[in-house]
Amino acid sequence: MIRRLKSCTLLLAIILMLSGAAYAQETEAKEAASSAPSARHLLKFVVKELEGGKVINSREYSMYLAGLSKETAGTSSIRTGSKVPIPSGVYKEGSIPMQYTYIDVGVNIDIRGDRVEDGKLYCFIKAEITSIDTSANSENSVFPRVVRQNSWSSPVFAPLGKPITLFSSDDAASKRTMQLELTATEVK
Repeated sequence: MIRRLKSCTLLLAIILMLSGAAYAQETEAKEAASSAPSARHLLKFVVKELEGGKVINSREYSMYLAGLSKETAGTSSIRTGSKVPIPSGVYKEGSIPMQYTYIDVGVNIDIRGDRVEDGKLYCFIKAEITSIDTSANSENSVFPRVVRQNSWSSPVFAPLGKPITLFSSDDAASKRTMQLELTATEVK
């Protein structure tokens, strides 16, 4: 009986040791697979401004997105724009504005994540587009400038090689529409 108990204990110990080694190998394989970078992709963003369904302005922004791994995970960004002075005060009533506040206008696009499954790029995109509405007033006007802002963020599933409209929003004060389009292609 004691001999049988020792045999069962020894057998149980061997099984536990083997299962621990198998688990360690499986974990190492998963870590190696998750840290291996995926392919590089060219992301081409097009910001379109439409009025009455016709494109009246478009701007293009491109970047390469290398496959992300645990070591390089983070956010990739596109930033372009200007700091625009906005009169914010005067020293004497009726005089020329002498105090200014500077605001950022332009395009900010942040991309987080990068994986391809079933021919689609999966990532999270946040985009902000800020502009000055020059049609509303002039720089010499007593009224403040109108600042237009569009801000979007969402998980995105973009098919490779095909343009897709990611975001679209209407301007509340006009018949204009702002759109952000993405074309993702794999770079070989």
